[in-house]
Amino acid sequence: MFEDKVDKMKVKSEVRVVSFDLDNTLWNTSATIDAANDALASFLDSRKIVQPIRVEKVMGELFQKNKSRYCPLDQRAKTPVYLTLLRKDAIRNILEEANGYCTEKATSLSEEAFELWVQARHDAILNNMAVSAVHCLKEISSMQRKDGHRIIIGAITDGNSDPKRVQALAPFFDFCINAESVGVGKPDKRVYLEAIRQVASMPSMQDIFGNSPGTLPVDSLEEKVGPFWVHVGDDFTKDVVAGKGLNMRTVWCRELILDSLKQQTVVNKEIPPERSVEDLVKQVSEMKVVKMEIGAGDYLSDMLQKEFADSVIDSFIDLSSVLKEWHAIEPTPASSLLPAEDSQQVPPLQVEKASLRTITLEVVEPVNGDETKFCIFCGTKLPSVAKFCSGCGQAQ
Repeated sequence: MFEDKVDKMKVKSEVRVVSFDLDNTLWNTSATIDAANDALASFLDSRKIVQPIRVEKVMGELFQKNKSRYCPLDQRAKTPVYLTLLRKDAIRNILEEANGYCTEKATSLSEEAFELWVQARHDAILNNMAVSAVHCLKEISSMQRKDGHRIIIGAITDGNSDPKRVQALAPFFDFCINAESVGVGKPDKRVYLEAIRQVASMPSMQDIFGNSPGTLPVDSLEEKVGPFWVHVGDDFTKDVVAGKGLNMRTVWCRELILDSLKQQTVVNKEIPPERSVEDLVKQVSEMKVVKMEIGAGDYLSDMLQKEFADSVIDSFIDLSSVLKEWHAIEPTPASSLLPAEDSQQVPPLQVEKASLRTITLEVVEPVNGDETKFCIFCGTKLPSVAKFCSGCGQAQ
C-alpha cells in the first residue's frame, strides 16, 4: 500500500506536459508582426488601396472606441482579446472610409488581406526564433515518460499565431490555445483551464484525469494539475505567476526580453523594495485580484523570482537541461507521505504560496499623473516612458 502511494507520487513528479507562451518566448514578437504588417501594407498598395494611416494604427483607435467588442468578457482588459476581429475591422474600416468600398466588397477583401497577414506572420517566425529553439524542442519531444509515452507539448498564447502552421515547429506541438478562442487573455486562469481540459482528454493522461475528464468540475480539474506540468513564458505575471497559481512548475524564459529587462533594472535600482517577499506573497494569497506594478522595486527582485519561478533562464537552449533534471524520477521522501500528525508542519510561506491556485490576476502598470500614451499598434495604455508595449511587444 505504502509502495503504491510512493509510485503514484513519482509519476506525478516526472514531466508530462510542457506548455509554452509564444510571443517573445519562442520568437521575437516585434520582428514577426512588423514583417506581417509590412506585407499587409504592400498587399493593399498592390490593390491601389489608399491608406491614410496604417492598419495597426486604426486597430488602436478602434479598440479605444469600443473595448466591449474586442474584450466582451472582461472590459477592464487593457489589451484586445479578439485580435482577429480587430484587424479585420481595421482593414474593412480603411476600405469603406477611405476607399468607398461597399460593406460586401470590403468584407471580402478584408478576409483575403487578413489571411495574407497571418501567413506572412507565420512565414517570419522561422527567422526570428529564439536561438536553438527547434533543437531544444527536439530534445524535449524525445524525452519519454515512465509509462513509455512522450511528453505532451503545447502552446498557451494571447496572440493569434499557431506553431502548427510553422513547418519547423508543427511536429512538436500537440495543442495550441489562443486567448481569443476562450474570450479572455492571460493571466485569467480560464485560458489555462482550456489547455488543461484539452490535455485531460488525451488518452495518455487518463491515469491522472480519469476516463471522463469532461465531466469534472473546474475545481477538480485544477486540483489534478501538479508539477508534472511545466509552463514556460516571458511574462512574469501572465506566465510565471499565473502558472504557479495553478500549481504548475514555471520557467521564466527571458532570452528575447533581456534588453527591456535591463532598462527596467536601471529604473528599479532607484526604487527601494516596498515590501518583503513574505509580505507580498501573503498579500497575493489573500486577494481575489492581484495587482502587480510592472517595474516596481519588489517586482523583479531575486527573491520574488525564486518564489514564483522554479527556474529562470536567459537562453532558450538551457530549457532542455532544466526539464531533463526535473524529469529524473526520484524517490519521494517518506516523511511527506506520513499522516499529517506525524509530518513536519509546512512553513507558512509555502502554505500561502499553495493558496495562489484560487486567485485571479490583473496587471496594473504604474502611471504618474497624466504621463501616458497609447501603443500605436494595439492601443494599450502605457506610461509615457515605456520603450516596449506590454500588450503586443512592439517597440515604442
